[in-house]
Amino acid sequence: MEQTSLRVQITDLRSTWAVVRRILPYLRPYSWRMIVLSILLLFQTLASLWIPFLLTIYAVDEVLIQQEWSKMIQLGLLYGILFIVSAVAFLVNRYLIFTVGAGVVRDLRRDLYRHIHSLDLGYLQIHPSGDLISRVLNDVGGVQGLLTSTFLTILSQLILAASAAYLVLSRSWRLTLLSVIIVPFIVLVTKYFNKRARVLSRLLQEQLSVITRSLQESMTGMRLIKTLSRESLRVSKFTHQLEDLYRYSVRRGMVEAFHSQSTSLLVALGGVLVLVVGVHEIRAGTMTPGTLLGFFFVIGRAFYGPVTTFASMNVQIQSSLACLERILELMDAEPQVKDKPDAKRLGEISGTLVFDRVRFSYDAGQPVLTDFNLKVHPGESVALFGPSGAGKSTTINLICRFYDPQQGSVTIDGLDLRDIALDDLRSKIAYVDQDTFLFNASVTENLEFAKPDASYSEIVEACQAAFIHEVIEALPQGYDTVLGERGARLSGGEKQRLSIARAILRDAPIIIFDEATSSLDSRSEALVQEALGHLLKGRTSITIAHRLGTIRAVQRIVVMDEGKIVASGSYEKLLEGCEPFKRFHAQQFGTADAISQSNSPTSP
Repeated sequence: MEQTSLRVQITDLRSTWAVVRRILPYLRPYSWRMIVLSILLLFQTLASLWIPFLLTIYAVDEVLIQQEWSKMIQLGLLYGILFIVSAVAFLVNRYLIFTVGAGVVRDLRRDLYRHIHSLDLGYLQIHPSGDLISRVLNDVGGVQGLLTSTFLTILSQLILAASAAYLVLSRSWRLTLLSVIIVPFIVLVTKYFNKRARVLSRLLQEQLSVITRSLQESMTGMRLIKTLSRESLRVSKFTHQLEDLYRYSVRRGMVEAFHSQSTSLLVALGGVLVLVVGVHEIRAGTMTPGTLLGFFFVIGRAFYGPVTTFASMNVQIQSSLACLERILELMDAEPQVKDKPDAKRLGEISGTLVFDRVRFSYDAGQPVLTDFNLKVHPGESVALFGPSGAGKSTTINLICRFYDPQQGSVTIDGLDLRDIALDDLRSKIAYVDQDTFLFNASVTENLEFAKPDASYSEIVEACQAAFIHEVIEALPQGYDTVLGERGARLSGGEKQRLSIARAILRDAPIIIFDEATSSLDSRSEALVQEALGHLLKGRTSITIAHRLGTIRAVQRIVVMDEGKIVASGSYEKLLEGCEPFKRFHAQQFGTADAISQSNSPTSP
């Protein structure tokens, strides 16, 4: 299976230039630094080639052969000056390279992060978060060298190669021809190993994504892992994943080794040919020893040097290109739910919601909502009730426009949600989730997420209305206390009340509440229900109901089954005349008498 995968990926690889060209705009903000880098590199490269070349010839032919020993002092001073100048130029280049590289990585990660936030939930739910994290961190880090140091190394080696070609041609065209005989063979060898290095690099990056995803899942699910004593199982699975990573790493390293040695062998053969012919020309009197040594210096330093440098850089380049491909795959992902060019912005709204003949499915051929019609009046409290899979959560997803219906429309005050700017639509909605999410930040920061410009007094008022103020005040740093991952410092009921405080602070005309009291104790549930009274007052509200006992006070209950509304009305009305509702009630309470007792003031 793996070999088949390799063959498929080789045929599907994009051309190197097409990949690199997509990412070059990230160098544009640093164009002046790149120009300075290139100029410094040009002079540094030429000086490192021409001056030693000329000095070598001079030292051999003029000093050693002519025995002008006094000139050695001049040569030593000149070499010392060249070393100092070269060191300063190197440090300046390194600084510019590091600033450009870090800047490109910062900008690319920022844009990837922003793009992930622009994608709809449909994409994010089918692409593991660990894979997305790996692309933002590992893959972006993998391209830093390609856009900076690798680019400049290639530029310097091209300058060296061009200069070397001129120098060797000016000294001996016959030796130059011998030197380039091996170049076509080196190109063929490099092309052969490039394909394998690129594919193995891609597999290596994908395996890094698997490992990142596994780590994230383990950290998130550590409570479950420890509760079920499955530490050894997770460690075993992670070990197998590391073994795959190890195998790909070794294979890629061996590709690099074989490529490097193959290139070195060809270079050595070329050097032997040059040496044999060069010695013959010295014996014939057509070349001096100094010229031959200078020729050897040039082809070793600047002719064969770039060839071996490219060979050694090959795996790094192919790895960077594999990272770039994965980055571009994410950047090319288009959100299915997005603003129209002429998207409208809402003013004050009354909160009328209408589903008109809506049909929706997550997977083709498996409709979740079918010919769904529903109208929620301004200020009305509506509960959606039904078995799992009835379409309750989908209804909420469509109101928040996490998805768009395939047929029909969802409107707010008569305006189709698809015609409204997404940020404006969602600013009119406050959402209290069943699985309350809190950031690993202070209480104030978690609340300001709903209203960034909220004053301290507004925050306190919202918390008092949600009956959570006293709990917060009792924390070590009060409202400045960091809550830990997913609000670990708070109990389930406290997290729910803080979530309600966040919704109160948002002050939106439409409230969506995924009933979250089913797992709470009676005291916490009572406090949450009382806090909800403050939140829902005077607002249009839609509640996803899991327990009948908690929605008795809503104005209307909508009973759903298999994506359709089977009944609608008050609690008492449905209990009298709706057979599906009676059946649901019987499953939870057994008899009609039980429900009345469970909601009576004296019930336990």
